[in-house]
Amino acid sequence: MRFSFWALASVLFFSFLAATSRTQAQDTIGFGDGSDGPLVLVAGATTVNTYAEVTTGSLPGGTSLELDSTAGFAAGDAVMVLQTQADLSAELGDQSVFDLTSSNVGNYELIRVAMVAGSTLTFETPLQGTYDDTGAQVIRVPEYTTVTVSLGATMTGTGWNGTTGGVVAFVATGAVAVDGTIRANSLGFRGGVKSANRCGLDNNCTSGNDANLDVDVEDPNCWTGRIGESIDNGRAFGVCGIGNLTNGGGGGGHINAGGAGGGNGGFGSVGGDAWSSGADTGGLGGVRLSGSVKSRATFGGGGGGGQQNNSNGGNGGRGGGFLFIRGASLGGTLGTISADGGNSGAHTNDGGGGGGAGGTLFISLSGAIDCSAGLTLSTDGGNGTDADANHGDGGGGGGGRILIQRASSSGCMPTATQGTHGTGHTFPMGQTGDGEVGFEESEGEFGCTDNAECGGNSPFCNTMTGACVPCATDLACAGLSVATPFCSGLGACVECTMAAQCDDSNDCTDDACTGNVCVITPTSSGTACSGGVCDGANACVECVGDGDCDGVTPVCNVGTNTCVACNDAGDCDDSNDCTDDACNANACANTATASGTACGGGVCDGANACVECVGNGDCGGGTPFCNVGTNTCVACVAAGDCDDSNDCTDDACNAGMCANTATTLGTACAGGVCDGA
Repeated sequence: MRFSFWALASVLFFSFLAATSRTQAQDTIGFGDGSDGPLVLVAGATTVNTYAEVTTGSLPGGTSLELDSTAGFAAGDAVMVLQTQADLSAELGDQSVFDLTSSNVGNYELIRVAMVAGSTLTFETPLQGTYDDTGAQVIRVPEYTTVTVSLGATMTGTGWNGTTGGVVAFVATGAVAVDGTIRANSLGFRGGVKSANRCGLDNNCTSGNDANLDVDVEDPNCWTGRIGESIDNGRAFGVCGIGNLTNGGGGGGHINAGGAGGGNGGFGSVGGDAWSSGADTGGLGGVRLSGSVKSRATFGGGGGGGQQNNSNGGNGGRGGGFLFIRGASLGGTLGTISADGGNSGAHTNDGGGGGGAGGTLFISLSGAIDCSAGLTLSTDGGNGTDADANHGDGGGGGGGRILIQRASSSGCMPTATQGTHGTGHTFPMGQTGDGEVGFEESEGEFGCTDNAECGGNSPFCNTMTGACVPCATDLACAGLSVATPFCSGLGACVECTMAAQCDDSNDCTDDACTGNVCVITPTSSGTACSGGVCDGANACVECVGDGDCDGVTPVCNVGTNTCVACNDAGDCDDSNDCTDDACNANACANTATASGTACGGGVCDGANACVECVGNGDCGGGTPFCNVGTNTCVACVAAGDCDDSNDCTDDACNAGMCANTATTLGTACAGGVCDGA
C-alpha cells in the first residue's frame, strides 16, 4: 500500500547561534599557511581541487589511508577527508528524517599530509572519524593568501562520479572577493534515469493492469523510473522503484508518473500523478538530512527518473555538491556563490524527472561577510520540469544546507529554497520543504586552538590563523616536550637530527640518529670501556672471558662478570697428585690427599708430596724397607735387617746398605770357632 504523506510544509531555518562547545570536525588547517599564494581568476571555469578515492579506510586514531592514486598530493598538503556515502541498509520509501549522527556518512575533517608513499597518505595527526573502504574520498584543499574571482570567471569542481568529486573547497589567510562565480551546482549525487518503455501488460496503456509496486519494493524490470543517488551506497546506483532511498528521490510509477525531487536540508517533493487515471504513483521525495554542517558534509540527493512509454520521459536532476570557503572576509559585486541542485531533464508526453536537491555551503570567516553589493548565496533545489497535460510532472528538489560563520554580516539573504514542480498535472500532498540556513558568530573556533591538536611536521598551533605550523627552533621544541627537543628540517619536533644528540653517556652503546629517532644498540661484547669491557648488553663489566683476568683472580665468572680465583674445581688444579682440589665460593682449596694414595712418583705422604714410600709395603726387591725419614726404599734400616744367618759374619746397616764382614778369628760359632775369613 502507498505511503500516506504528511501535509505540505515549507520550513526555512534561520539560526542565530552562539558558539558553544567544539562540535566541528577535526581541523588542523585553520586559514592555512598561504603556500598556494594569491589566486586571481579572470575568465573561464577553473577546478582548484584534486580528488582521490579511498580504497583502504581507517578507524578513529588511524594515521593513514590508501588511495586509488596519490597523483597531485604531496607532503605538507592540506586535505579534506570525506565519507561521501556509506552502506546504511536503508529501506526504500522510508520518509523519516535521517539523523546523520547515526552513522559515519558525512564525516569529514581537515588535516595535513605528513608523507606520501606509493598509494598511501600518512597524516601529521590521527584521524578522528571512521572512513570505510568504499564511499570515502580525499580532496586536496589549496591554501591561498587571497582569492579574487573576477566577473566572467568561475571556480568550480569535478562532479561526483560514484567514487570522487562533488567538492569545491579552499582556505585563505586573507580576503575572498567574488565578482564572478564560485559554484558546486549539480556536482552532487546523480539523478535517476527514466524507465524502460512500458505501457501495461497488454500495451493498452491503462492503469491497473501492470504491477504498481509498493514504495518499499525494488523494481527489477525498471518499468518504473530509477531512484536518484543518495548517501546510501548499500544499493547500486540505478535501481528502480517509486520509493525514495534516504535523500534520493523515487522514480515515477506506471503510467507516466513523475520522478520525485532529491532531499538534503529539506525534503524533495513527490512526483506528479500518472497519466489518464491520475493514479497516485509518482515517486516519493528524498528525505531531509539532520546534522551539523560543522561536522557532516552532504551532497544534494539526485532526483528520480520519470516513467515512460514513448521514449519522452525525463531524467532526474543532479544534487548540489559541497562548497567549503574559509578566509578573513568575503564580499563581491553581483557575484554568486552556490551549490544548487540541477533541474530535471526535458520531457514531453511521458513522466518527468525530479529535480536534484541543493547541496551544502559552509562559509567560515574570521571577519565580515558583505553582500550589500549584490553577492548572492544559495543552495536551492532544482526544478522538476513540466510535462504535457495529464502526464506526471517531476517533483522539485529539496533545499540544501547553509552555515555561515562570521564576525558580522551586511545585506546577506542566503536561500535554500525547494525547487518547483511542474504545473501540468495533479500532485498529491507530500513532505516538501526548503532547506536550512544558519548564521553563527565567529569566536576563533576555526582550526586549532592548542598545540595538543597539532603534530607531525606542524606541531605548533598558530592561534591567530588556526593553523598548525612547523617548528622554528630547538628551544621551542624543548619547551613543547622533553622527549622531542629538536627541530627537524621538515618542521617536526623530533628526538634527534644528528647522532651526537643521542649520546647516553654509556661507553657500551652505539648511538645513532635514524629517521629523527635515536637508535641505541649494544656495543660488541669485549669492547674496552672505562670500567673494563662491554658485555654486549649495554653494561661495562670487569670481564666477559678469562682473558680479561689475571693474577690471583685469573678466571672470569660469566654469571657475575667478575674476575675470581675459580668457578669450579678444575680452575684450582695445582698439578699435584697429592692434593684434593676444590672451589668454594670462588676460592680455591688444595688439601692433602690421604697418605699412601698412589701418585705419579709412588705414593702420597699425606702432606702434599708424592714419595717413594711411606711404609715397607711400598718397597721390594733389593730395597725392601722404607726409610720413613726419607720416604725412600732401602736395603736396611737397622743391622737386624742385614742378618745373613752366618755366625761368622758381623751384620751392619750403613746408610741403608747391609755390610756383612768376617767375624774375628777364633770367635765361637755353632760348629766350633770362626776362621776369621
